[in-house]
This record gives sequence, C-alpha cells and structure tokens, in this order.
Amino acid sequence: MTEIKVKDVFPIDNGIFTAIAAAAAPLDFPTDLDLLLLSKCGNRCITPIVEMLLDSSGRLTQAALDRLAALIVSEYGEAWSRIKEALELEYNPLSSNNYHEEETTNTEGETEDKSNENTSKVIATDSQLPQSMLSDGGETLIGTNTGTNKNTVKRTLTRTNNGTSFKSSELLQSEIKMRIDSRFTAQVVEDVKNYIAMMLY
Repeated sequence: MTEIKVKDVFPIDNGIFTAIAAAAAPLDFPTDLDLLLLSKCGNRCITPIVEMLLDSSGRLTQAALDRLAALIVSEYGEAWSRIKEALELEYNPLSSNNYHEEETTNTEGETEDKSNENTSKVIATDSQLPQSMLSDGGETLIGTNTGTNKNTVKRTLTRTNNGTSFKSSELLQSEIKMRIDSRFTAQVVEDVKNYIAMMLY
C-alpha cells in the first residue's frame, strides 16, 4: 500500500484552516496557518479518516475539506474557545486592577422620653364666706408625654477602576495580542496536526 503524505493532499492556500475558520466562527485564526501546518507535518502520512475523504485522484475536494473541518471543530472547538478565554485573562494586565467596592453603613437610633406630672390644687375652707360659696376639694392633673424618634442613615460607596486611563496599558495591547495568538495558534495547529497526520514512532 502506497503511503500518502499530508503535503500531497492538503493545499497550501485555502486549505484545511480556511475551512476550519469558517466552521469555528467567531474564533479568529491568524493567516498562513495552512503553510505552518504543512511545514510541521507535511512529510507525515495521513490518518485513515483523511484517506477516506480522498477523491478518485487522491486529492481533497473543497466539500471534503469542509466536512473534515466540521469534524475537527466538533472535536476541538469547545476546548479552543476555553483556551482562548483563559489566555485573554492570563495576559490581560488590567484584570488585576479591575475592582468594585461597595460600602453600606446603617445607623439606627431610637430615643423615648416618658414623663408623668401630678398636680394637686386644694382650696381651703374659709369660715368667713357663705356656706354656699365654700368648697373643699382638690384638683389633680396627671399627664404622660411619650416621644419616639427613629433615625436611619444608609450610605453606599461604589468605586470602579478599570485602569483605562493608563497609557502604559494601551502600549501593551499589541504585545498581548501577539502572545495570545502565538500560544493559541500553537495549540490549534498541534490539534489539527494530530487529527490529520499519523504519529511518528
């Protein structure tokens, strides 16, 4: 049986990574990954699944590339998304400066005043006044004053700092993107290589 090598069936331009980019949207892939892939595994033999998709001339049609790309994305797409998110967090210098602080203070006070006042007035008997105008008695005044005051004060403090005012962070954006793309690309190329090319023993 003739051994078929990767470079003999996969095109350099508009190859498997072009199809993967369409199937794995919205993930972005750097350009020229087809060339990078062939430089890493072009001399290896293709895997059985690739061989099953070859046409009668031993080439991969566009339909076959699209089908193979869909299989690869189904296998690795979710992991790629998680890797990309993890790398963006790891290389984001602003993430450690993002914070949200909220302070709430409740102050409650209650005062209650109670007082009782008893007043007694007595009019004495005067023997010089007529009997009909005399009185002997008392007047009592009892009063209760009650007051309740309740005061509630709530203070909320919110602080937000995303570090966007630092020019140094803007200068790092290009370097951050380069590092993310480099590590992400390396993992993606490795996965695709393992899917289409036989391992070396």
